[in-house]
Amino acid sequence: MNRGLTWLLTSPGIAAVEDSTIRWMCDLLGYNLDISGGVFTTGGSMSNLMACHCARKSVKRVGKLGVTVYMSCETHYSVLQALDIVGINNKNLRKIEVNYDGSIKLEALAQAIEEDIEAGYTPMMVVANMGTTNTGVCDDIASIYEIVYPHNIWIHADAAYGGFFMLTKIGKKMLNGIELADSITLDPHKALSCSYGVGVLCVKDRQLLYAANNFHGPYIPEMNDFDYESLNNIADFTFELTRSCRGSEVWLPLKILGISTFRNHLNYCIDTTKHVCESIREHEYIQVNSEPSLSVFTFYLDIPDIELSSAEHWEINQMFLEVINHSDKILIAPTKLNFEYCLRFCVLSSRTTDLHAETAISVIQNAAETTVNMFRRVLISRKNENRAKGFYIPYKLGYTKYKGLGVIAAADIKKGTLVWQFEEGTHITYTVEEARAYLEKLSFEDRKFWLNHVFNWNSNLCALQCDCMFMNHSSNTNIEMLNGDTTKWYASRDIRKGEPIEDDYGTHENPQFYVDLCEEYGVEWSAKVAELYS
Repeated sequence: MNRGLTWLLTSPGIAAVEDSTIRWMCDLLGYNLDISGGVFTTGGSMSNLMACHCARKSVKRVGKLGVTVYMSCETHYSVLQALDIVGINNKNLRKIEVNYDGSIKLEALAQAIEEDIEAGYTPMMVVANMGTTNTGVCDDIASIYEIVYPHNIWIHADAAYGGFFMLTKIGKKMLNGIELADSITLDPHKALSCSYGVGVLCVKDRQLLYAANNFHGPYIPEMNDFDYESLNNIADFTFELTRSCRGSEVWLPLKILGISTFRNHLNYCIDTTKHVCESIREHEYIQVNSEPSLSVFTFYLDIPDIELSSAEHWEINQMFLEVINHSDKILIAPTKLNFEYCLRFCVLSSRTTDLHAETAISVIQNAAETTVNMFRRVLISRKNENRAKGFYIPYKLGYTKYKGLGVIAAADIKKGTLVWQFEEGTHITYTVEEARAYLEKLSFEDRKFWLNHVFNWNSNLCALQCDCMFMNHSSNTNIEMLNGDTTKWYASRDIRKGEPIEDDYGTHENPQFYVDLCEEYGVEWSAKVAELYS
C-alpha cells in the first residue's frame, strides 16, 4: 500500500480512511457533514497554526489598523506562536481577563471588540478554550457566538484536550455550543491515547480550508476543482505535501476497540479525578482551588495556623511538588492560577487504574505532612538566624549523586521513605579509609563539594544530601526538638564536654582526620568553618 497521502490518485484507499475518520469527528462535534471537513496534522500546535492561517485568509476587508485577535490569558501559548507566524504582532492581540475558574469574561470580550471597531481595527478571530490546560474549564462558546456573530468574527475552539470528552454526557454539557466554532483543534494523542504526532483540525466549512491552502505547480497533477460531493487531494487542505497516513492511527483503534471503549475510559477519568480530589481535600493542609473539570483539578498546600506570605506560599508548594515527585510513584505538574503557584492533577492515561488513584491519594497526603513538618522547621530556623549559622535544617531534598542524607528532612536510602531523626542504617557513612578511597575517584571540584557536605557522626564521615553548609554536628541528636521543644532547636552537645548546649555555633571541634583530608586534597574550608577556627 502506498502510505503517501499527497495525491488522491496514488493513495485513494488511505485517503478514504482519513476522510471517514475526519467525518466521524465532525459528526461528534455536531458539524454539518455535508459541508464540514478537516485534516490530520502533527499535533495541536500545528492545528492551531492552520486555524489562524485559515481565519486570516477568510478576512475580506482589513481596517486601517489591521486585524485583531482575542483570547484569554488561559489560551495555550501555541496560539501565540501561530499568530506570530501568520504575521499578527502583539499589539494586535487582546488578552481578555478571566473569571476565577479560568473562563473568559464575556463582558470584557464584548467591550474589547466594540472598542477596536470604533478605533479602526478589524476583529478577525476569537479563541475559545474548550478544556484549558490549567484547569480543564471550557469557555461559554454559545455566548461568545452571540457576541461575535454580528461582526462576522471567526471563532476558533482549542479543544486539543477537551474535545473528545464529547463522547461523554458530562463532556457534551460542558462543551455545549462547540459546533458554532468555525474551526476546532483536537488532539487524539491526549483523550484517545493515540501515539504522538497526530493532531486534527476540523472546520465548519471545508471550502474555506481548501481556499486557504490550495496551491499548484506545473509539476503537480491537477484534479477537478473543489467539490463538496467528492474527495479531494488531502494536500489541497494543508501545508504539507508528502506525509504518512496519520488517520490510520486513530481509525484503527476505533475499529478494533469500538467507540464505547473510549467513552468508558473518559468517564472513568472524570470519576477518578473527582474521587482523588474529594479524598485529598479532607487533609487539613490541602486546599483545592479549582474544582474538577473534565479530568483536571488544581490544589495547593497551606498551613492554617500560620499566615504565609506570597513568597512563602510559592516556596512551600514548590517543596510540596518536589516531595510528591521524588516519591517516583506519581508525577504532578506545577502551574499558576490567579497568579498563585499551585499543583495540577490530571487523569487521562488509558493505563490508569484504581490502584494508581489510591497510590496518588496516599502519596499526596503523606507529602503534605512531610512538607509542612519541614517548612515549620524552616520558618523557625529563619527566626533564629544567628543560631542557624551552626546548624541548618536541610529542607531541600535535592537528591545528589552522592546519595547522602540530610540531618532531619531526609530520606531513608534503603527504603526511599522520609525519616525525621537520626536512625542507624539510614545514612551512608564512611570511615577515614573509605573516605580517602572514595575521594581518590573524584575530580577536584567533586572533592570540594563532597568535603563541604559531610559532617561528623560517630567518628565517621557521613555524606550530607542538601545544598546548604554545616559542619561538626555531634552524634547526639537533640530529640527534644522533634517533640516540639524549640528552645534547643540548634542545641546539641558540646563534643568537648558532653553537655547539652543552647547555642552550638563555635562549640564544636572538628576531628583531626577531617582537617587532614581537606589539607591533603587542597580543599579550602568554608567561610563559616574558617571563621570558627580562626
